[in-house]
This record gives sequence, structure tokens and C-alpha cells, in this order.
Amino acid sequence: MLFQVEMTVNIPFNMDKDYVNVLKEKEKAMSQALQRSGKWVDIWRVVGKYANISLFNVENPGELHDILSQLPLFPFMDVKVTALCQHYSAIKNIDKPIAAPSSVASNGASQNGSASNHPSNKKEVMTRPQLDALLAKIESTEDAKKGNPRVKTIVNRIVRDLFYTIEDLDIQPDEFWTAMDYLTQAGQNNEWGLIAPGLGIEHLLDLRMDEAEVQAGLTGGTPRTIEGPLYVAGAPVVRGFARLDDGTEEDKGEIVFMQGQVFDTQQKPIPYAQVEVWHANLQGFYSFFGPPQTPFNLRRTIITDENGRYQFRSIMPSGYAVPPNGSTDVLLQALGRHGNRPAHIHFFVTAKGYRKLTTQVNIDGDPYLWDDFAFGSREGLVPPVKRITNIAEAQLKYGINRKVASIDFNFNMHPEKTGVFKTDVERAHKPADA
Repeated sequence: MLFQVEMTVNIPFNMDKDYVNVLKEKEKAMSQALQRSGKWVDIWRVVGKYANISLFNVENPGELHDILSQLPLFPFMDVKVTALCQHYSAIKNIDKPIAAPSSVASNGASQNGSASNHPSNKKEVMTRPQLDALLAKIESTEDAKKGNPRVKTIVNRIVRDLFYTIEDLDIQPDEFWTAMDYLTQAGQNNEWGLIAPGLGIEHLLDLRMDEAEVQAGLTGGTPRTIEGPLYVAGAPVVRGFARLDDGTEEDKGEIVFMQGQVFDTQQKPIPYAQVEVWHANLQGFYSFFGPPQTPFNLRRTIITDENGRYQFRSIMPSGYAVPPNGSTDVLLQALGRHGNRPAHIHFFVTAKGYRKLTTQVNIDGDPYLWDDFAFGSREGLVPPVKRITNIAEAQLKYGINRKVASIDFNFNMHPEKTGVFKTDVERAHKPADA
């Protein structure tokens, strides 16, 4: 079958440019491979925007859906699909594609409100009016005077979208119950804290907060990024300087010093700010998770001095991957993705009168720096790493007789502002005594 597909890419203006370039390169390589295979037959570039009109020669609508959904830029696409004829050979001398009908809306959504990207002309098992009638019947069982209105709104929307998805993608009962088993196992494995960032959901929440702050006039400042699931409250509190590691990996890894100041967005130092820091060891494990470590190893809470200065010494962290064959790994493999994170250091930065900053610094030079499965790498969070190989210099600057790495990084915080979402997110964390 031959399909005309119009693809318009809308990349968020504040998306990391380096990450966008990675996606574009992957998209280019994939499109070239599809063109060589004969499935992506022709392509016309649309002048004035990031868009094209293409012809695909595939066996059926399902194959087209599979191809489009695997394109790296697909999550940012508006897609319009038109079935042209049964086989490309019937119109091999075509000069230009036929215009897409106006009934096909952005993201493949039909005018009646369907929200599916599935480019299928399959016969409906249930019509949209039938689904809507069933949904109305289910919602009619709710008591308007009982329950939580917000929960009702959210759950009913999710159920509605799920019903439409089941119909649009022709999801079969065995597929549905396999998914239910997976969801149960993921909960038992306590991996939802990995799956959420892995699917980009936690990154989405960050981007929505960014947009809300811009709309409220809060610009500049250190970029936020994902918290991840491995924070533990109660780390020892120190003033000005902290040593994070317990010394057990000192002879195996690279010693790193990190220092800087906490400022507001006008570059005014914030005295006595609280900088909570935590990161993984050389094996990629965090204290309180995985093999036993000294309590609060590689975790501290630093109170800055009167000029907002902080400094800590630690072992340069390693990158790591999701648990092999765990729920997150199984899902990512099914999606054709890896589960690796670059080396990074997490931070909570708080101060009275300022909005809490949740962020992380990523270690420059890591092979997964811009290919983080959790989408945590962002521009502005990759400071250069300076290697001090002169022992005399290391002794003079840090009082240590060996080569060290040094990272300078300043935090810039937004002032509190009424009418904007709160940044101190309510989220369950593992207790230190668990």
C-alpha cells in the first residue's frame, strides 16, 4: 500500500540543542536506511518550516505505524496520513503527492476528537459513539456528592484515552493482560522511579515547570532537571566544606573537588544556603540502595558560608545502567533503547525566600552525556572538568599529594513568587533506617 505522510516537527524552544542534534542525526540515519530499503519512496521538503511530505510503500497500515513511531523525532511531530492506492507500482510515475484531506488533523487526530497517531484505515470494531456511550455509562455510576473531584477528572480522562487507544491500535486481550502483569511486576520490583524518567515523564514535568516560570516572569537561573528515585533524607550537615566519600574507593578512583557559590538571578550571593548533594560510587550504586555501604556514604548537606560558598571532596562518580533484566530494562529493550545514565551528581539547593532548585551536574566527557536514558542532561549543567596533574599545585590548592580533578559550578536561584507552582515537590523517599 502507498501512503502519503506529511510530517511537521515542533521542537520545544528550550530543549537541549545538543540532544536535539543527536535526535536529528539518528533520524537522518534511520530515514536513509528506510529509503534504501524502498519503504520510504519519495520525500519533498516543505519550504519555511521543519517539515516534509513523503510517500511510503508498505504492506499495511500497521507497518507504517511501526515505522513512524520508531522515528526519533516522532514525539515532536504533527502527522497527517492519506492512503493513496494499493501498491506503488500502480502510480510509479506520480509527480507530486495528493494533498492530505482536511479531515485528518494534527497528530493524526480526527475531527471527532480521537488522539491517535495510528495511521490505520482498519475497520472499527467499536465506533467512537459506542465508546463514548460506554464511558458515559461507567461515569454515571459516580456519586457527585462523594469522592474526590480532581481524582475523578484525572482517572476518567486516562480511562477515556485508554479506551480510544485500545480501539485505535486494536489491542488484543492477551496484550492487555500481559501489560497488566508487567505493571504489577514493575511495582513489586520498585522500579517506577526508573520507568517514569525512562519514558520522559519526569523530564516533561521539569519542562512544564520551566514554561510556567517563564510565563510568571522568572527567567534565568540554574536549569532544573530530574531528581531520580535515590534521594535519602537525613545526610550529615556540615558548614562550608564536606568530604562525601568514606575513603574505601580512594585508591581505585579519581579524587574530585567541586566548589562554587550560590547566587540569586542578579548574581547576589545567598548566605547560608543549604546544598544537599548525593551521587553513586564507582560501581554505580548509591548508599542505602544495592550492596551495603557506610551509612550516608557520598551524601552530605552543606551549609554555605556568608558569601554563599560551598566546597566538597569526593570520588568522581561513574555512570550506570538500570538493573539488568529488571522491569525498566525489559521495557527499554522492547522499545529498542538502552538504559544507561552518564556520570552525574545530584543536588537540592534551598534558601529562605527562594524557590527550591532540584538539579544535577553531569560529568563532561562521559560517553552517554547526551544520550541519557532518563533525559537528565541539559545545557548549563555540564561544567568543564579540570585535571590538576601537577602534584605541587594540587598540594597548594587542595592540600593533597596526588593528581585531582576540579569542577567549578555556581547555582543561581529564583526568588519565591506567589501564584506560581511550588518547587518543594511532595514525593515519597526511602528512609535511612529502611
